[in-house]
Amino acid sequence: LRPPQDSAPFDPPPDAGPAQIVVNQFRVVGSTVFSDAELAAVLAPFVDRPLSFGELLAASRQVTELYVSNGYVTTGAFIPAGQVIDGGVVTIQVVEGRLAEIDIDGLQRLNPDYVRSRIATATPQPLNIQTLLETLQILQLNPLIESLSAELVATPNPGENNLLVTVTEADSFDLQFQLSNRESPLLSTFQQRVDIREGNLTGNGDALTVTYQHAGQSNTLQLGYSLPISPSNTTFEGTYSYVDSQVVEPPLGLINPQSEAHTWQLGVRHPILETPQDKITLGLALEQRRSQTFLQPPGLSRIPFGFPGSGTSSDGFIKLTTLSFTQEWQQQTPDSLLFLGSEFRLGTGLLGASGSDDARDPGVEYLTWQGQLLWLQRLNPNWLLIARSALQVSDRPLVSAEQFSLGGAGSVRGYRADRVLADNGWLLSLELQTPILDWPEQSSTVTLATFLDYGLAWNQDGQALNIEGRDLAAIGAGLIWDVDNRFNVRLDWALPIINVQNSGSTLQESGFTFSITGNL
Repeated sequence: LRPPQDSAPFDPPPDAGPAQIVVNQFRVVGSTVFSDAELAAVLAPFVDRPLSFGELLAASRQVTELYVSNGYVTTGAFIPAGQVIDGGVVTIQVVEGRLAEIDIDGLQRLNPDYVRSRIATATPQPLNIQTLLETLQILQLNPLIESLSAELVATPNPGENNLLVTVTEADSFDLQFQLSNRESPLLSTFQQRVDIREGNLTGNGDALTVTYQHAGQSNTLQLGYSLPISPSNTTFEGTYSYVDSQVVEPPLGLINPQSEAHTWQLGVRHPILETPQDKITLGLALEQRRSQTFLQPPGLSRIPFGFPGSGTSSDGFIKLTTLSFTQEWQQQTPDSLLFLGSEFRLGTGLLGASGSDDARDPGVEYLTWQGQLLWLQRLNPNWLLIARSALQVSDRPLVSAEQFSLGGAGSVRGYRADRVLADNGWLLSLELQTPILDWPEQSSTVTLATFLDYGLAWNQDGQALNIEGRDLAAIGAGLIWDVDNRFNVRLDWALPIINVQNSGSTLQESGFTFSITGNL
């Protein structure tokens, strides 16, 4: 940010008068920032004594310096010409600096008002250079902006400046492919996934995402749209997903259990605090999930079927309506990132929510709390510590869609995905990464990762889990090959510390997981 060459207004000196005058009081007009007591404190050395004309100017400069030292570099104070000094009272006029116009240059697709409104909203009058600089730093973190520079340009009017902002847009389109063996063996561990995202669909910072995922005979399609609805980054969000899944793992796979689920969610998010280092965001959302389960034995048509104890009706149908309230805090420094997330989920009877008629089954009304922690800390230039934790507690038994999952690549490695489903659970994962090979010319590195995962689960009504005991734990190591943040391969091997019986012999259940990710 380049400040204006003339940062404070200057007016002609007052009309010539007596060589010295006795000043009993200064009356400061035009000041909205400082209290009378603060102004009186800086002017105290000039009160109740004879002052020369030069000392009067020095008094006004003290007021200007008070503003400038607090970041108001375009504000100035002066002694108005032609004033009549009555009773030893001298008037000091303050002209507080302000932004007259904000000119945006360099944009291609992004609406200039998207940038202009965020600067204007976050930079109140009078103009404070530190507040403006912080606003520009926050904009620089926006994924739609590659870089920006700004210059204050003085106008003929005292205290008034224009702001010229030159912006280079970032590429808003992302296309990602991924192959992995992270899906549950029930559906087939080998998973193919495509993510498409346009972060600036109409030029107003609105984002459209499309995700398609395939594993075995199962398919998932998810659509998402978000739209900023205020310069303070209040954002409307809507998502829809369709999941068509089929169990292929024997022996259940012989009767082809299937399910279809439609889920939509509408919500709004608002940051109540946003600085270059910290961000606190609150969110409210309404979600509805409609699903039905089926059986299709060989040679027969599909039959609606409700599995006992699942919370569905006898024909396998369930409709959940959930209200959620989220709170998130993120703190970022050059060497660390800390994220804390909290979500309350309230299952209600709204919008026709329904499930099993059996009082012994989980119902559609419930309350859960989910907490998340992510901490990345660079210990030195070559060592990165990653800590993850998640916790869920519920007030009653839950249907499987709301339960806590343990096992798999995103949870406790070394076990099959979704090895444990429970009403309550806790996860802790610690990982240490260090590069072992580096090719700077190709922006390519190979990183060694060592990790420890632990998970604990329990049901609300004391019902037994599908494992002996309540916990899973594993240690392991992995290799990560990254090329210019566009191509990434990760191979992990984990050794279970607590042995549980596996029902299959997949690579995942043997402790090996992999992912191959490409970004275009």
